[in-house]
Amino acid sequence: MALKEANFVTPKRLHEESNMPKKVLIALPPAMLEQVDFIAQCEHRTRSDLIREALRRYLDNFRRQQGGTHLSVSTMEMSDSFQAAPVAGSTSGSST
Repeated sequence: MALKEANFVTPKRLHEESNMPKKVLIALPPAMLEQVDFIAQCEHRTRSDLIREALRRYLDNFRRQQGGTHLSVSTMEMSDSFQAAPVAGSTSGSST
């Protein structure tokens, strides 16, 4: 299935629409949440930051598989409070 560019937020559209992140509620199995919390603690990151990074990587990978290499979530402009910063052991991690 071909992707339309409008299905994904481009850096320009992200900046134009809002710099404020939207909150979402997700349900995770208890064992998965324990793993997320453990990794977040080991990397001195918040739970939200870890999940945000996982979604960035997933979206980047999905776009590459679909041939949309011109878009990259990990390089999008984001609000100052969510600006990516290197984390030990991570190639494009964020810390808050």
